[in-house]
Amino acid sequence: MKWHNAQARFFRSLRKMIQDTSGATAIEYGLIIGLIAIALIGVLTTFTDSMGTIFGEVSTVAEENATNTEEGQS
Repeated sequence: MKWHNAQARFFRSLRKMIQDTSGATAIEYGLIIGLIAIALIGVLTTFTDSMGTIFGEVSTVAEENATNTEEGQS
C-alpha cells in the first residue's frame, strides 16, 4: 500500500510540473536572444574584414583629396 501511495504522489507531482508553464516564456525569450546573439556574431565576423577594407579605402581617398586641396590653395 505504501508503494502505491508514493507512486501516486510521484505521478501527481510530475503531472503538476508538466502543466506548470510559468517559466516557459522566460526560457523561450532566453533561447531567442541567444540565437540572435550567435547570428550577430557570425555576421559581424564575416563582414569585419570587408568593412576594414572599405574604411581603409575611404580613408585613403579622403587623405588624397585633403592633400590635393591643400596643394591647390597654395
